[in-house]
Amino acid sequence: GDSRRVAAALEQDFRSRGQTVVRVENGPRFRRLSKDRFVIDPFKAQDFSRLLEILEGENRMPTDVVHLLGLSFQPDGDETAPLEVQQLRCTSSMRMLQALHCADRALTLRIWLVTGRAAVLDLDDDLIEAYAPIPSQAPLWGLGRVIANEHSNLHCRLVDLWVDESADGAAHILARELERDDDETEVVLTKESRYVSRMRRAEIGSPPQPVRVVMPAFQAEAAAKRRRKRGLLQSDSEGKHDQSGSEGESRRENTLKLQIDHPGSLSRLEWVTAPRKRPGSGEVEIIPRAIGLNFRDLMFASGMLPEEAIESGYAGATLGMECAGLVTGLGSDVSDFRIGDEVMAFAPACFSSHVVAGAHTVVRKRESWSFEQAATVPVAFFTAIYALKHLASLERGERVLIHGAAGGVGIAAIQYARHCGAEIFATAGSEEKRDFLRLAGVEHVFDSRSLDFADEIMARTRDEGVDVVLNSLSGEALARSLTVLRPFGRFLELGKRDFYQDTRVGLRPFRHNLSYFGIDADQLLVERPDVSRRVFREMMALFDQAVFTPLPYRVFSASRAGDAFRFMQRSEHIGKIVVARDKLPVPVRPSAPAEVQFALKPDATYLVTGGLSGFGLATARWMVDRGARCLVLLGRSGLQNNEARTKIEELEKLGALVRVLRADVADDQSLRQVFERIDRDLPPLRGLVHSAMVVDDKLVRDLDEKRMHRVLSPKLLGAWNLHALTKDRALDFFVLYSSATTSFGNPGLGNYVAANIYLESLTRLRRSQGLPATAVAWGPISDSGYLARNDAALRTLTAFMGSGGLTTRQGFDALELLLQADAVCGAVLEFDWSVVRRALPAGNLKRYEELNRQSNSDVTAEQPKRSARLILTQLPLKEARAVITDAVIQIVARILRLPPDQVDRDASIVDLGMDSLMAIEMHMSVNKRFGVNLPVMGLADFPTIDQLVGRIIDHEQPGAGATEKAAAVEDPAVAEEEAGAQEDARARNGKGSAAHTGTGDD
Repeated sequence: GDSRRVAAALEQDFRSRGQTVVRVENGPRFRRLSKDRFVIDPFKAQDFSRLLEILEGENRMPTDVVHLLGLSFQPDGDETAPLEVQQLRCTSSMRMLQALHCADRALTLRIWLVTGRAAVLDLDDDLIEAYAPIPSQAPLWGLGRVIANEHSNLHCRLVDLWVDESADGAAHILARELERDDDETEVVLTKESRYVSRMRRAEIGSPPQPVRVVMPAFQAEAAAKRRRKRGLLQSDSEGKHDQSGSEGESRRENTLKLQIDHPGSLSRLEWVTAPRKRPGSGEVEIIPRAIGLNFRDLMFASGMLPEEAIESGYAGATLGMECAGLVTGLGSDVSDFRIGDEVMAFAPACFSSHVVAGAHTVVRKRESWSFEQAATVPVAFFTAIYALKHLASLERGERVLIHGAAGGVGIAAIQYARHCGAEIFATAGSEEKRDFLRLAGVEHVFDSRSLDFADEIMARTRDEGVDVVLNSLSGEALARSLTVLRPFGRFLELGKRDFYQDTRVGLRPFRHNLSYFGIDADQLLVERPDVSRRVFREMMALFDQAVFTPLPYRVFSASRAGDAFRFMQRSEHIGKIVVARDKLPVPVRPSAPAEVQFALKPDATYLVTGGLSGFGLATARWMVDRGARCLVLLGRSGLQNNEARTKIEELEKLGALVRVLRADVADDQSLRQVFERIDRDLPPLRGLVHSAMVVDDKLVRDLDEKRMHRVLSPKLLGAWNLHALTKDRALDFFVLYSSATTSFGNPGLGNYVAANIYLESLTRLRRSQGLPATAVAWGPISDSGYLARNDAALRTLTAFMGSGGLTTRQGFDALELLLQADAVCGAVLEFDWSVVRRALPAGNLKRYEELNRQSNSDVTAEQPKRSARLILTQLPLKEARAVITDAVIQIVARILRLPPDQVDRDASIVDLGMDSLMAIEMHMSVNKRFGVNLPVMGLADFPTIDQLVGRIIDHEQPGAGATEKAAAVEDPAVAEEEAGAQEDARARNGKGSAAHTGTGDD
């Protein structure tokens, strides 16, 4: 295929300029066809070794090895077998490296791993659109990043060719790159341009500290370009946003407000800029510092309020009707307030940077109150006073039933009823809320979610019933509430649903002189301003008399306003929900994109692969918290543990329908059946998260085809199958869980990095096809998933990153930011680059130069308190060796969790229990402790502690370690015994007896 054609053209190009070229082709057995042409089995390391031995014997050892096997420029299609491509690409490279390692010939070679449109870097949109990315080419690039760390003495170069099927063209630009003499190790080549790889830090939105979202700057710019095409962005010079405080805000001509253009889904809530209205006659301008959220706001945002309700209300078609803040403007005929007064008010569009209210709906805030406390007051207490005093004329000794009594109006009503001397009966929808009411001194408390409350109240009152019902329930519960009213009872209806659904209510109960009042404070402010003013004054007088106190409340920041709405939607709050405006959110329209709160659709299905454990199951909980009500969770082994069952039951208690299906995502037929079940039995699929994974840690030199296939299969085949089966579906998002190890090429994770970088390439392919896709490369997640269950892996990775890892909450906050920013690929991790660089053999590559330049400390200049060099200069060699040995024993004991006296210095560390992953941790610890930079492979050979100490000494004083050891072993019998022990250790290593295998989520 393409690899053969490019190889032939490259050979011709080099020979025409006098270069010596040896061409190697793949076949079932080793053959030499001519002096410069061989056939080998590329899946056998011994064939590579035999080839190198022949060339070395002929004094023709190469300076460069160019790996083209499996190179292709044919776009991946339905007929593509991604794992077979990896056999050609990754397995052959792995075998080549194993031969080089065994022969110790890597020192003089440059290895070129060449891919075709692998799309592993963020390229310009125009280039991606001109050439289709080929994800099956990407894993080799990921493997190459790991090779650069595990074999830092091998000069591994990665080249991605963005050309068409022209072999001559590809060979020409590749030949120019091979001749180039610079330090770039990751390069993308087109016919016209040469791109190099750089890792950059970037903030997307305002993720909670210390989360850092790592994404190349121009990727964010490209996302902005895509949004601008859809009309969501202005040019950079438009919509500038001043956050300098009230003085700066008063100069701005625009205001910022929370808006929902098409009510029905909370995901459509967004902050927008709008012309700023100046206060007119009898009006006051206020900058809200806290806004009270009301059920009316939720109904409006959810599309449950008809136009007649919106048109007749004071707030109109806006969000927010009460606030507390500072007066910043006065209209004519307003003499009761001054600029700077702290007030609380009813006003339309309170979810805004500026609001204008009629002076009759504004009162001064009590000096002792915070703005948040003040924002709990207007609607709740105004409604309670109007209902219980002006309409019901509640009197001492009467009985009042307050439904939803743990809410804002309910608690205000309790305070007023207690002031009147009434006997209080209350209902609430959860045991937590009912406990709150009992602690508040309410004697008669019932369950509002059970119709039994009516019978229980009649029994408690000896069939007499109550005098007043303050109702917020609907349907049958409303009818049952009417039955508990005694003669001359008053029914006060706060709910709106039954009004606008024209619910029928039987008139029979009204034969007992009952009164029915429909209450809408929003409408009262418009139709009866005099009454409103009087009620407001009465309300504040009761605060002055200490009859009333502000409500308990839960605060959300303005940037999380959508979360406040969803919290109210779940009816989890006690008292009031308040949105505090610490700083202005960034608007979505018409200026830069806002932190629009992420929400999922309750009438849609969402799929999570690997969703039955770990981070996948945590993802399911996040989805439910964001509004999802129908989930399909896939696992290869099905639901097998009680912990998962318990968590799924919790999701169901939150109102979610959860379908647990057993399916292997790597099997397209198994996955196809899942989609058929969704289509047949569930709402339409609108989004998916692919989190299935397997981890099987091993250094490249110890990898085999089985381990490579085991890790690649769920990630690579699973993602491809999901892509193929959803290409024609209208998805809102398609999220692939990658790993931050793709950014660094962590030693020991060659197969895992290869699998994850495929996901990032597939994401770019989907974007080129106009399909939704986002790849998230996660750093260590400390409280769920594979690392939470594998302490050694977590310890190694967090030591590598220099941090304790992310929490799931931090991770999902960042995921929402990436999705809102329309990001293609991004890494989310907490890390200390100075630590990573010290632990990363390839940390000085040009790819990381911007991070190195920005680093606060010069890692290369750092010295431990007592480096190996200092020890060797201060002490005689024998004493220095003893000091270094004791320190190494302490390191080994800590990693193996053994007492130091149980660490045998003459035993191979493999016999002590050290595996390859632990060896990487030991590599980092030894390099940090002694100020040396031993290669990873030196420790991965599992020497004895004495041998390791000798290597440290030799690193600082070449030959000294071997000389000192030789002097110590004078007895030939002892020397022979030690040589035998070393040979036994090598034999064990060759069999892989200490293989570390960790199985991750399926």
